[in-house]
Amino acid sequence: MELRLEELEASAAEDEIAAEQAVAKTTKVAAFSRKRPARKPFPEHLPRERMVVPGPTVCACCAAIGCANWVRT
Repeated sequence: MELRLEELEASAAEDEIAAEQAVAKTTKVAAFSRKRPARKPFPEHLPRERMVVPGPTVCACCAAIGCANWVRT
């Protein structure tokens, strides 16, 4: 039993040394923030139209007004 304990302690020490060496090999990179892409505004000389499209008034699967499958948006 003592032999197993000594082996476990030795392997734990080796693992700690390996972890310290791995940390020493890593490099830290500074964080940065990305810039949002800048879009040009819509040209003033082009016409602008607002279109309102009405939603469906009946169910698409069975054409019923009060269907349980109908999802109102």
